[in-house]
Amino acid sequence: MVAKALSPAEVPIVARATAPENIAIVEKAPGPKDISIVEKAPGPPDISIVAKATEPSGMPLPVEVKVAEPAEAAIVAKAPEPEEVAIEEKAPGATDIAIVSKATGTSDVALPVEAKTDEATDPPLVVKAPEVTEPTLADKASGPPDISIASKAIGAVAVPVSVETKAGDTAGGPLVAKATIHIPIVPKAKAPAEAPITEKEKVDETIGTSAAPATSTAAPIPIPPALPAAAPVRPKVVPEERLASLAPAPTKVLETVPAAALPGAKAASPAKSPSPALPSEEHVVEVRKRSAAPVLVMLFLLLAGVGGWYLWNDHEEQTAIQRQERLAFLERLGAKMIDARQWPEAKAAYSEIEEMSPGSQVALLGRRSIENGMEEEQQQFVGYWSGEAIAAFDLGRLDEAAAAARKVLEKYPDQKEITELLGKVEQARSTQMRDGLLAATNAAIQKRHWDEAEVKAKELSSAFPGDPQSNSLLSEIRQGREKEAKDLVRAKELLAAAKVRDQGQFDRDAMEWLREAVALAPGDPEIAALYQKMASYTRTLQVPGDFKTLPEALESANDRDRIVVAEGTWTGPVVVDKAVTLEGAGRDKTIVEIDAATSTALTFGKHAGGARVSGMTFRHRGNDPGPNRFPVLLVRGSEITMNDCRVADSAGHGLAVMESGNVKATRCNFENNGWDGVAVRGAGSRIEFSQCESTGNFGHGYDLWEGGSGAIHESLARDNSGSGILVDTTAENVALGKNDLRGNREYGITVSSAASGHIQANQCRENLLGGIAVRFAAARVVVENNVLEKNQGPGLALEKGLVESSFATNKANANAGGRNTAANLDFSSGE
Repeated sequence: MVAKALSPAEVPIVARATAPENIAIVEKAPGPKDISIVEKAPGPPDISIVAKATEPSGMPLPVEVKVAEPAEAAIVAKAPEPEEVAIEEKAPGATDIAIVSKATGTSDVALPVEAKTDEATDPPLVVKAPEVTEPTLADKASGPPDISIASKAIGAVAVPVSVETKAGDTAGGPLVAKATIHIPIVPKAKAPAEAPITEKEKVDETIGTSAAPATSTAAPIPIPPALPAAAPVRPKVVPEERLASLAPAPTKVLETVPAAALPGAKAASPAKSPSPALPSEEHVVEVRKRSAAPVLVMLFLLLAGVGGWYLWNDHEEQTAIQRQERLAFLERLGAKMIDARQWPEAKAAYSEIEEMSPGSQVALLGRRSIENGMEEEQQQFVGYWSGEAIAAFDLGRLDEAAAAARKVLEKYPDQKEITELLGKVEQARSTQMRDGLLAATNAAIQKRHWDEAEVKAKELSSAFPGDPQSNSLLSEIRQGREKEAKDLVRAKELLAAAKVRDQGQFDRDAMEWLREAVALAPGDPEIAALYQKMASYTRTLQVPGDFKTLPEALESANDRDRIVVAEGTWTGPVVVDKAVTLEGAGRDKTIVEIDAATSTALTFGKHAGGARVSGMTFRHRGNDPGPNRFPVLLVRGSEITMNDCRVADSAGHGLAVMESGNVKATRCNFENNGWDGVAVRGAGSRIEFSQCESTGNFGHGYDLWEGGSGAIHESLARDNSGSGILVDTTAENVALGKNDLRGNREYGITVSSAASGHIQANQCRENLLGGIAVRFAAARVVVENNVLEKNQGPGLALEKGLVESSFATNKANANAGGRNTAANLDFSSGE
């Protein structure tokens, strides 16, 4: 046998058989060849022997051999029938040694032995038997045997070995025997018993047997002097199912029994030493019961421990697998949520990873990816909606700008630039609202709808408390009501005078009085009826009643004829070279238009002196960007009168007066033209406007230049790209009074040059460059009692050479930077 140490306290044990000086384990029996126990090798035959010892001395080693199938061999003695023999004896002093071995086959088998001890020994522990010439353990049986050996040692000197052997059928009949023998083990130790074992030795253990006939007398088992004899017991047939079972270690070492002592055995040769008296069968059974109980308890506890450990280990493995699966799932989920830009879900996934695996690189990288993704998303989101808000604001779409800005601030409230932009939007919205109320109030005033105008003015005052414009409008409405009452009185006087002149025929003076009366009191039915009666004294041409087109009617008309143009859009060009009256259905109802690149819509020639036009609109279709753009309405060298007309959308000037033309206009509008709203050019050319408006033109509202002159009163010039009124002429008698000039991109009034003139009682407000600018070339023009307020530049700007005290009556206040009056300016440098 070869013993292997399993722990630091274990020592190797080496046992050999077959030689006289070694342990006698096998008894020689006639029959098949010897059985030998060899060292364990992989594959069958497979024999494992484990021995455990705590003392360095020899220990009794119980070995149990089972013969599984019928055979002629006898291990201890020939038994005619299956019986069970158990002989045990307690050996003194040693701790347990467990040896398990299994062998198959009929050839020699080497038996490896593993030994454990609580005390270390340096040299291998050798088990030796007393001098025996030919010790035998069992007779060789024919057929492949199946040997199961289990041993347990309790003593430190003699080791009882229980051997249980099974063998196949032989000619002599079945034999099953179980016996216990004693093997002396002599250890050789050079170190303390607790020293660790460092090597494994192999010793072949050869057991010779010979089979004997079933009827012959079996030779007695030689008993070594050191081994006491064991009492016989009845043999017992071992079922085949128990071939692999291990016999429990005996708690008491029993003496070896000579073969003659077994039932049915014949006399054998005398033993070398006397055998002591054997214990009874009842004693053996009781001893075996007492020894089995602790082993069963220990086995149960061992199985429970192993099972518990297995369950715990399986649970831990399953938990680890589930943990890894959960971590992998969370990593995939986090990456997916980052791709979907669902940041809260991504954060939750990586937070759980961090909780499950603190310091995880996956969680660290995931959080960094979230931060980078959120920052990128913020930049994209803010950049896009900020651009939308700015673009909408620049285009004046304030509602869209505010909505875009709020989208940014709702998600990222710390965006300072967008907060400022939203403030500008709200301010612009407020300004837009104010401008809308102002425009609505002024429109109602122009229409003399005093009740509507008063409602809008009061709404403006409520929305913008303290706004001086609302108070000014309310004052204008009050004055308008008073003026209207006066106009009505005047209109009634003119009506009465015309009635006196009504003789049933055309009267030029009476018709002039009635036309003025209609302008003063356009809604008075009595005045309108008399006008229609006296107008009928002259010839009236209806378009399209009498003529399909206006040019056809003009071709057939004579001086003082009246041409009535019905509601609708008529195509020009129309040239009037007769003193006729053109009457439309209203300036928003009767429209004459032409393509911008073609011509003017209506032209009054030199022979149209005394012509009149009212209730019509003149406009261009499309646009002409060329340098010689046509005006939409042209007056050349004739005197005409305009009432309640609209001139708009011209490629060039709205109304151009030239070649000593003269235009008197009341309640006419000049809107959105490509150059000036009204341009008066050349010596002798003049305009006299009252209650007119010039708004939104690309040039100036009213432009008097190169000798042209004019008188403009109670009119409006607003939101023009140039000045509200530009006076740049050599003419005399320029008169500007009680006009409203606001929101223009240059000055309200610019007086560059003039021979003489009077500019008084005008209001210049909220213009970009300033209120009124006067150059030295216009020193003879009187500028007094004007109100200049809330302009973006100085209220009054005076060029070098002008005496500031000459302008002292003007009221300038609340202009940008407190520059109410700026003197000694150099306009030539662009200042």
